[in-house]
Amino acid sequence: MDGDFDFSQLSREQLEQELSRLDKAKYPLNHQRLLLELETRTDGTEVKAPPSFVALIARYSFFLAVAYLSLLVLAIFGLARSPVLLMAVATVPTFLVFLHLARHHQSDYSWAAVGIAAVGSMLSAGISAIDLSSKPITVLLATAVLNCAMASLAGTLNAMRHLEPPSNNRWRGP
Repeated sequence: MDGDFDFSQLSREQLEQELSRLDKAKYPLNHQRLLLELETRTDGTEVKAPPSFVALIARYSFFLAVAYLSLLVLAIFGLARSPVLLMAVATVPTFLVFLHLARHHQSDYSWAAVGIAAVGSMLSAGISAIDLSSKPITVLLATAVLNCAMASLAGTLNAMRHLEPPSNNRWRGP
């Protein structure tokens, strides 16, 4: 399908070969992406390999750890007594992490999001064990469900950014 091919994995020689073979009229989006990829490599350097699955989980989990630890600090000092504030501090950074992951790592998004949701759930359960205000297993399960829901929403929103009208769409607008 036009626009689905990822040219970032190809070498410069492979990109040039693909440019000579690609039908510009039949695949205009792929042609445009191929030219853009060639422009980014004008100095002859190759693009680095994408980060591994474990590196993605570690990188994004670090940001979740910072958000959850800031929540713990707020709770320790008594600044986060409002459930609305607790929910905002817990969900907004997590949702932003999933949105960033969905946008910049589309090919590895599903499995990385599951891994990050699991790590985030374990972090929040560990923090609740320190706080002793709730049962860690309850927090683990509730956070796992919430994180998976946010990951699904972020993936869906990112996929909707790339939607195009169907080719048989005859509506021309007002």
